Amino acid sequence: MTARRKLLVAIRPQDRDLVLAALGSEFELLICYTSSEALQALRSQDIGLIICGVHFDEGRMFELLGEAKADPATRDIPFIPVMGETGNQTDGIRQGIRSAALSLGAANFIDMPDLVARHGTTETFNRLRKMARDALR
Repeated sequence: MTARRKLLVAIRPQDRDLVLAALGSEFELLICYTSSEALQALRSQDIGLIICGVHFDEGRMFELLGEAKADPATRDIPFIPVMGETGNQTDGIRQGIRSAALSLGAANFIDMPDLVARHGTTETFNRLRKMARDALR
């Protein structure tokens, strides 16, 4: 049996419990709270998927996405930004973040508040785990 490839999760510390609830114990998670931690892990670990919160490390999601896609060794690793809360962001701002992430090479974009509103928490978490399983194949 081969070792599972790691799922790099770049988030704010306060989002840890939500991420653990959403992804469960199925995956080998490498949780990073700063851009420098995430970049070091990306370059030194067998990463199969990057999930990054939009508000990661004071808004450095795009920096991490750019670095991951610029490096030939990591550019093919799927990168999925996740918006965990909408705060004061309008639909236009959320759509702009989504469009920018996808144009820079993100594999998908997850708007958690929207998915939870449409499908409920349990189904949203099931969809996230399926997406992660599919990406790690």
